[in-house]
Amino acid sequence: MKLKKQKYIIISILFLINSLLSITFIIYPDKWYVYLFILALASVINSLNTIMILINKLLIKTDQNKVYRSGPVNLVYLVPCYNESQTELTDTLDSLCDQITTQPEDKKLIVIICDGKVKGLGNNKETNKILTEVIFNNNNKNVILDAYKTWDNSYNDLDIYTGKYKNLDYILLVKDKNYGKRDSLVLIRRLLYSYNKTVKYNRYINDNLLDFIYNILAYKFNDEIIDYILGTDADTVFELTCTEELLKTMYLHKKTYGCVGFVDISKECYKYSPYVMYQYAEYYYSQCLKRQQQSNLTHKVNCLSGCVQILRICDETCGDYILNKFNYLPKTDDDIFKHIRSYASEDRNHVCLILSEFPYVEFRQNLRATAYTKVPMEKTIFLSQRRRWSLGASTNDMLLI
Repeated sequence: MKLKKQKYIIISILFLINSLLSITFIIYPDKWYVYLFILALASVINSLNTIMILINKLLIKTDQNKVYRSGPVNLVYLVPCYNESQTELTDTLDSLCDQITTQPEDKKLIVIICDGKVKGLGNNKETNKILTEVIFNNNNKNVILDAYKTWDNSYNDLDIYTGKYKNLDYILLVKDKNYGKRDSLVLIRRLLYSYNKTVKYNRYINDNLLDFIYNILAYKFNDEIIDYILGTDADTVFELTCTEELLKTMYLHKKTYGCVGFVDISKECYKYSPYVMYQYAEYYYSQCLKRQQQSNLTHKVNCLSGCVQILRICDETCGDYILNKFNYLPKTDDDIFKHIRSYASEDRNHVCLILSEFPYVEFRQNLRATAYTKVPMEKTIFLSQRRRWSLGASTNDMLLI
């Protein structure tokens, strides 16, 4: 009830402000210049951003095409999934296996985490069964009860499968109960961070799970630390050089803790659909203008899209302090903004929390690191996506302010 009241209060305030501005404009049409600041502010900022981006490109002539990494890295591809189809899952995994990098000695591992046991619309099987019975038809299974603690302090069981898919080893974790993408991201980041720090105990993770994953990672990476988590979604396809481009940015800018690529629309989508055209406009505006300005001028990109992001595994990105803030379950008496941040746009929330807690952290964008994703073609799903994205952007921007 309290949240509903807050919602209606905010809506009423916005309605009153807009009504007041509209009425005064009608009464005093000759004073139009008073409203110019409000009406033209966004256009002025966008124009300044464009000019500054152009000046920056003229003054700083770093050709990233000529940047080469001097040594191999250890990285984990993180693929959260929920209700995707066999085709979507296969296309995503194939694109990861086909990645072209300049260092043959790079060590890579795919970690897939399936959020519950759910059958997606149009699927014949649950997503976990598509993975274990169709895509990964030869795997080893282990079951760990009470494997880890969720954000509401309950425990969740895990089925763990290991094996090899094409040229890459994989670990598949199937959660017994659905707790959302945020829960999946936090669990894997905790596990990888604990491995890097050689922590044998974590109060959020069952010792059996920690030991099991630790032994797999130590064997795969020869007891070396893992440098990066490269995240994507289970309905996203990477361009062949996407991984290398993200790694180039991390190599070129040593102070950078994370980088986001360029999210493009899958060629399978009908380009003249109104949903696709709207998303094209939104993608190009937000990525080629807003994020480019943040990346080139302030080095503070405030959203690393979950479908194509790379994170350095360190205290600032994966430590308990930031993950506890990120995985916070709002209390009933918390304000509406905390509740919105808890479910809307988790990737943006993670980055904004890091920037607010650690001001020295830098995040960048690489437009050459391209990933292709699909546009929802159903009105309700499309509008739900817009609602989550817009609410997430607004509330997290308020956190930064």
